[in-house]
Amino acid sequence: MLSSISENRISKIEYFAVALIIIGGFVASIAITLFLWNKPKFNTSLSIDSTTFGEFGSFLSGTVGVLWSLASIIYFVLALKEQRRDIKTNQHSLELQIQELREAREVSTEQSDTFKVQRFENTFFQLLQLHSSTVNELSFKSTRTVTGTDVFHYWKELLDLIANGNTLDSESDGAGGSISLPSPILLNYQDIEGFLDAHYKQTYYLQLENTLNHYFRQLYHLYKYVHLSDLIKADQRKFYAGLIRARLSQNELYAIAVNSIIPSYGYPKFAYLIRKYKVLKNFNDDLIPSPLFRDYIDHKIATAQNPF
Repeated sequence: MLSSISENRISKIEYFAVALIIIGGFVASIAITLFLWNKPKFNTSLSIDSTTFGEFGSFLSGTVGVLWSLASIIYFVLALKEQRRDIKTNQHSLELQIQELREAREVSTEQSDTFKVQRFENTFFQLLQLHSSTVNELSFKSTRTVTGTDVFHYWKELLDLIANGNTLDSESDGAGGSISLPSPILLNYQDIEGFLDAHYKQTYYLQLENTLNHYFRQLYHLYKYVHLSDLIKADQRKFYAGLIRARLSQNELYAIAVNSIIPSYGYPKFAYLIRKYKVLKNFNDDLIPSPLFRDYIDHKIATAQNPF
């Protein structure tokens, strides 16, 4: 509506300018007619009256010239307004084009991000399924054959011994039998560290290394893939890490926690990932019989440096 009012005003001003030109032409015609009235026509023998012509010229410039100058100024102003309106129109069109390009770029970025997430998820869920298959295929033979998640129940019993400072070491009693060696007393973190260095690796190696090594490596690389992949954004990593965590049983979490604090096994790389992605969030640490050993695990995981 404002545009139509403005155009109506411009139209009236244009009519006014045309009227000035017509009036100026009419005044000039009358002035010339009156000036030439009773003057001899094309008589070259007469001298030119410069005073009369000067006065006539001054009259035309003072009347017609003013009218036409005013009309030219009006047309000049109108031309500037029209030019400014064209500039605004072009600017608006340019803004629309920029907005369309921005929206197209956003759509393209979203499509690219979606494609990256799809690529990530294809690999992620394949690795997750492979890990589940690995758990189901676990098998260990001692006095009986233990398979699947029961392997972690068996390993928990051994971990409880380790947590309490007990060993599986024994010596001959001289009568064809054996007697257990006395267990050390664990009073501080240094005692626990020395005990683990001496007994965990030996117990793990003799009992379950061939069975669980592949499990721990596979789980570590699954978390590492989530942590380092450039196909997903940083705020998406915890979601996928949570999907892994949801599949882990309490006994698995127990085994993971202890394994992650052992140098050359899960420490410091896996310990760092465990802390960052809260792998032990749902772990009932009351399963660990020794409060000191429980605190030691928390301490080691909390102080693991970022190795990536």
